[in-house]
Amino acid sequence: MSDSSILIDYIPAQLHEGKIWYIDYYVIVPGTKTLKRKQIKVNRIKSIAEKRKYCKRLIQSLNIKLASGWNPLYEQEASKSFHTLSIAIKSFLNDKRELRADSLRSYTNFLKLFQEWSEKTFEKDIYVINITSDVCINYMEDMWKKKIGANRYNNYVAFQKVFFNWLIEHNYSKANPFNVVKKKKRTDKIRVMEISEKDRTKIKDYLMIHNRRYLAMVLIAYHSLLRPKEIVHLKGRNINIKTQTILVEGSFSKNHKKRVGTIPNVLIDLLSEVMQGVGENEFIFSKKFEKGKTRLDSREISRYWNELRGIIKLKKEIQFYSLRDSGIIQKLKDGIDPKTIMELADHSSLEVTNKYVKESKTEANRDAMALMSQF
Repeated sequence: MSDSSILIDYIPAQLHEGKIWYIDYYVIVPGTKTLKRKQIKVNRIKSIAEKRKYCKRLIQSLNIKLASGWNPLYEQEASKSFHTLSIAIKSFLNDKRELRADSLRSYTNFLKLFQEWSEKTFEKDIYVINITSDVCINYMEDMWKKKIGANRYNNYVAFQKVFFNWLIEHNYSKANPFNVVKKKKRTDKIRVMEISEKDRTKIKDYLMIHNRRYLAMVLIAYHSLLRPKEIVHLKGRNINIKTQTILVEGSFSKNHKKRVGTIPNVLIDLLSEVMQGVGENEFIFSKKFEKGKTRLDSREISRYWNELRGIIKLKKEIQFYSLRDSGIIQKLKDGIDPKTIMELADHSSLEVTNKYVKESKTEANRDAMALMSQF
């Protein structure tokens, strides 16, 4: 067979140094015997040593793909697909820098975990183009081996899908490789929905003596139905003792909607005490739950709650969030209609509130059974 009969479908990638640094390679034009040149400029890296190192790895990656039959002319890759994962992550976090601090912290932690895993697995900072469906499946399998639980597993998958959708929008990727990863069957959260009157009394009696400011947060969650992350954002201007209202601003509410919570008479005296000396733009709860200029980390509420639970012997299933759940159920028992509670609790839909309706009816049935006389 003569050399002219041999079809060359690509020429390997190689580096060209000079005023302009670039890598080029040739691939066959589909349906022809003609080779077309493809070029990637690499001038953005200033250090020559780092530039050579980067190019060596990129050429190796390109040639492996070319040898396996890959041809960019069949399906053009995203323009930034040969950027490294670390560069893509920096761009993503920079784009999301206006998010709430806790959301940005969660995003950063998810991405740090993924990057550390990829660098350990591949012993390098991989290119976005090399993150395939198989890579994503292997990553999630390794996470599952750490016994993270179905809920957290699904949160990982959901976030990675958000991240790769962003990469698609910003030309780092052509497809979302996490779409092939299936969610695990969720397990119900273990949390007491209604704290008994006996346990509520234990909580109140202890905090009345040892931490009255924390007690104020407990009662705001129970009576005014605020979430922990909403409580820590409260400033002096958000509470009006005269009108007995709490303004929850859309900037820190879960569903980004402004709403007004109510302050019942039983909470007025304690809240008036807590509000003494608090400036209009000062956080009501800061370090050690005192007033201050810096916002309290909502995780401090959980940490103290865990300590409190051990001291007064509460079941571990009774969480701080159970206070809000209990407050919703109590309002339903008091005859407040579900639609009003949906607005007070900032539920996304009436369907969410109706879950509490079922819980309140279950408790009411138990109370009725206890009151029934014998035959």
